[in-house]
Amino acid sequence: MRRLKSFDLIPVSLSLLIACSLCGCSKWGSMDHPSLPRALSYSFSPPPGAVPVQGVEPPMTQEEADQRLVDPVPPDQASLEEGKKRFETFCVPCHGLDAKGQGPVAPKFIPPPDLTQDLFKGRTDGYIYATIRNGGAIMPAFGERLSPRERWDVVNYVRRLQGK
Repeated sequence: MRRLKSFDLIPVSLSLLIACSLCGCSKWGSMDHPSLPRALSYSFSPPPGAVPVQGVEPPMTQEEADQRLVDPVPPDQASLEEGKKRFETFCVPCHGLDAKGQGPVAPKFIPPPDLTQDLFKGRTDGYIYATIRNGGAIMPAFGERLSPRERWDVVNYVRRLQGK
């Protein structure tokens, strides 16, 4: 019987390394698995300076967005359904199902605003979009968690809740 030498184990080690790498890259090993809630599947921020594959939106304040952005997504049934899903995931904890600021965590913080008030009805779609993207006084920014399309869907759904 031949005795194995250390260099004989290289092909075996390499094969194991490749197999483990492929398993780790599978759908089951990723954070984007369909069984995970969307809010949890992106729990890590990208490293500083990272650029997403789809590019980067230029920085824009709420006031700039108020003047420059127009909702490119029609408020059709598909957009409203997607907006409702995203609203329920990201907004309901503070703003509540009806957007009146009575979400389950609202008593623990400074009360969030009632998005159905005339003040918010009077804001432009661009302003609301930028608030979702950049955050507010104590509201977290959702720019890294929601795509531009998803943010516009949320704007459309908020407008529906406002009766617009």
